[in-house]
Amino acid sequence: TYSYNNQTQMLNKWTHLAAVYNVNYVSIYMDGNLLISGNMFATRNVTRNSCRIARSNYPDNLIANADFDEFRIYDRVLSESEVKNDMNLTYIYEFK
Repeated sequence: TYSYNNQTQMLNKWTHLAAVYNVNYVSIYMDGNLLISGNMFATRNVTRNSCRIARSNYPDNLIANADFDEFRIYDRVLSESEVKNDMNLTYIYEFK
């Protein structure tokens, strides 16, 4: 099992994670429940050569030891109820 902030999760089990970033404030949800939130200050005007999921742009940082089934990026801030609703939705999208 894995435990963080009084939330326990079984290893090798599907888990819904959501991060909502609003200006300088981030909220992270696990299975629809708020796990942690607080101020997060990101460097502005940084040019990236690639966009990475579950991996840092810095070579010394670890890569996520996980499998990702679905990944969604929104162009707006989701509310807590939208995060809960979103975790139960099934999307079928075909890239063209």
